[in-house]
Amino acid sequence: MLPADFNLEKRFYFSRLNQYEQSLYSFWVGSLLMGYRKLVYLPSREYAPNPETNGYAPCFFYGKYGNDIDYCKVWHAMIYDCPELYFIYHCVLEVDRENHMLNFGSDSQDYSDEEIEEINKKLDEILHRFDSITDPFLLELAVHDYITEHYGFDYEGRKEMDDENVVMDRRFYEKFTVVGLLKSGVAVCGGFIKLLQFVLQRRGLEVANIIDIAGDYGRLHSWLAVKLDGKYYHLDATFDNSLGTSEE
Repeated sequence: MLPADFNLEKRFYFSRLNQYEQSLYSFWVGSLLMGYRKLVYLPSREYAPNPETNGYAPCFFYGKYGNDIDYCKVWHAMIYDCPELYFIYHCVLEVDRENHMLNFGSDSQDYSDEEIEEINKKLDEILHRFDSITDPFLLELAVHDYITEHYGFDYEGRKEMDDENVVMDRRFYEKFTVVGLLKSGVAVCGGFIKLLQFVLQRRGLEVANIIDIAGDYGRLHSWLAVKLDGKYYHLDATFDNSLGTSEE
């Protein structure tokens, strides 16, 4: 069961999938948020949720082994769209079509239910800070200003990314999610964007999480495109950050 304000129709990459891919995406998100965090099922012919009915019917497995569905495409659309799935990190997808399963676990320690409850509580508190703002332009500005004023860029974490010997454990990957900001007050660009994305999406705005080379910066960078009044505006909370403007 998805939260009442978890509007998949406004999720940028979800809206660009076909109905079968959307149904699989929805199935996975529901499973993950319910606590199935090591593997999710690839529904079989008999039990796949059908987007056209309220029941269950074949929809994912077109061919003998379901080769017409690009599971990685659906998976990555979901990860880009859903900052709520911060507990999935450093995962390697492994499709087991014979048993209708997708394994995505890693050697790293999972988040406990208690940790997830605490992180979700903090996210809820931030989300409700903006309940009184109804104008989407003012909402975007308020969320942007709050995040850039209260959190700093993780320069040490950025240096770690260039270290060939760095241990890619949960601590390392947290800097790319909302967890880095909530636990330590700092993160790299991915963390800033995921928190912005979380609030704006849950308040009904359509945003796109973008990863590309950022101009003169010359490195991979993450920012948002936010749809306001029918137009997309680029939003970058990292380069606008006021708590750390240099590496010194």
